[in-house]
Amino acid sequence: MPHVKAGSLWLTYEETGDGPALVLLPGLGMRVDHWAPYLPVLRARRRVIALDVRGGADSDSPPGPYTTRQMAADTAQALDELGLEQADVLGISMGGFIAQWLAVDHPARIRRLVLALTALKPGARGRERLQLELRLREDPALHELYFRELFLWLFDDATFERNGAMDRLVEAALERIQEEQLVGVRGRVAACLAHDASAWASQIRVPTLVVGAKSDLVYPPRDAQALASVIHGAQLELIDGAHALSGPAIRAFGEVVTRFLDADVSGA
Repeated sequence: MPHVKAGSLWLTYEETGDGPALVLLPGLGMRVDHWAPYLPVLRARRRVIALDVRGGADSDSPPGPYTTRQMAADTAQALDELGLEQADVLGISMGGFIAQWLAVDHPARIRRLVLALTALKPGARGRERLQLELRLREDPALHELYFRELFLWLFDDATFERNGAMDRLVEAALERIQEEQLVGVRGRVAACLAHDASAWASQIRVPTLVVGAKSDLVYPPRDAQALASVIHGAQLELIDGAHALSGPAIRAFGEVVTRFLDADVSGA
């Protein structure tokens, strides 16, 4: 997997497709390869670059805590190294937090911005969830419980109704958990807990699409609505699905994103 320099760090990324650049910023537990189901639609007319962040499984994990503003600075430096003066940016969940700072600190780097399954900040329930999950993640004896608790938040009802689906998901996750450095997990969780764009998200002036999922338990539709309401001219789309999109929800997501990215900037 290729790496790109971001200051003193090396960050992993994957690139596919041709055309205008679209940079993908991941959620808290996402790996670069987790974008694979989204790529058939997104890469059809674009050069898609799925960029990892500090603390990711295959990227450098310096001592934390991290901040989302710090990770936005990393992103800007990675864009420099990749030769991208400007790109469309899509941030999902924690990646949406990072993208918010990127739009405020480096607005000229963004042509169009998509903030997906994210919020102005984690709510009180979300903060409790993040802290609990970190405690479970830190104890190897509790890793199965960690994933089962996490997946309760991420997946839709249909996933739990499929016989054996959750056991298979947990088994697959347990096989890869040791690839992550705990220092990176702690750093990223700290970044999410500290993020609060309530006072400054109104400074975002690039054309913006906010996408929420109607059954999202992590950042419910009200969070997407609140985020869109404070960004000047932001569009809001609510699609069917949970926080971890799958199947038809991914196709619907790809359609609304590509429609927004294909629109003329001057008409935003």
